[in-house]
Amino acid sequence: MTDETAEDVVPQDWEEVLDLLDPEDAALARLAHALTEQGVPAPEAGYELGEQAWQAELAWPQVKLAVVLAGDDDEARKRDAAYAQAGWDVRVADDWTAEELAERLGVSGR
Repeated sequence: MTDETAEDVVPQDWEEVLDLLDPEDAALARLAHALTEQGVPAPEAGYELGEQAWQAELAWPQVKLAVVLAGDDDEARKRDAAYAQAGWDVRVADDWTAEELAERLGVSGR
């Protein structure tokens, strides 16, 4: 028996996703951990859109939702515009809540 409770166990499909997150983006890490607690299915990590390979840190392509790194430069604006033009809802981690993403993904919170 271990000291871990059920809440401390990270689903296996999320382990790789969490390992790939940018360690400098604390908001992204907080959101990702909160999503695991909500029972949200693991996203595609490092998803790339289109020929320009616009990157999203976390993406659920089947419903066109994504979390991107914060940025206020021309590249970030072009990335956001490309996702919007493709019909995606992309935001930085601070602009999403785990509850909203869970709801949009059809997961009822725990």
